[in-house]
Amino acid sequence: PVAVLVVEAASGTVVAVNDAATELFDRSRTSLVGIDQAELHPPAEAERCREKLDAIREGDGTAAFADGEDAIRIRRRDGTAVPVDASSTAVGHEGETYAVTAFQDATDRLDRGKRLKRQAAAMDISPAGVALLNPDGVYTYLNDAHVSMFGYDSASELHGGTWRQLYDDEVAAR
Repeated sequence: PVAVLVVEAASGTVVAVNDAATELFDRSRTSLVGIDQAELHPPAEAERCREKLDAIREGDGTAAFADGEDAIRIRRRDGTAVPVDASSTAVGHEGETYAVTAFQDATDRLDRGKRLKRQAAAMDISPAGVALLNPDGVYTYLNDAHVSMFGYDSASELHGGTWRQLYDDEVAAR
């Protein structure tokens, strides 16, 4: 299910692809094999890819093209850019060095990250007290409204403690 391209490190030429790569890039195998790998990325990304390929050729055996919120973009046949997570590994064969790169569409991952940031921002500014607890009832997150409604100045005063510390035994038991 992972798109894989094999690129000759010295020239940057794609020499092999799997079926998943033809689907991700929306190109036929024959249109991918023989192309300079930089042509598979928007111009702004091509130089970054060349630098990673140079690093592999010069002896850095692996290269990550994306991590965290970052993603590199590939260019599909119709010109649309698709964010992908990618990592390469150097492979030697008959005296040549090749970069074997695995690509995964990062669209859903990036969308989830954006959604989580929006939700976190909404919780931060909410006038209602919001607190998140772990399964043991320990605070892992508190917004300012929750902190101030119990008379505290900072979330750090409650973070790591249990919600039970805010109530007497009778209320906590209930």
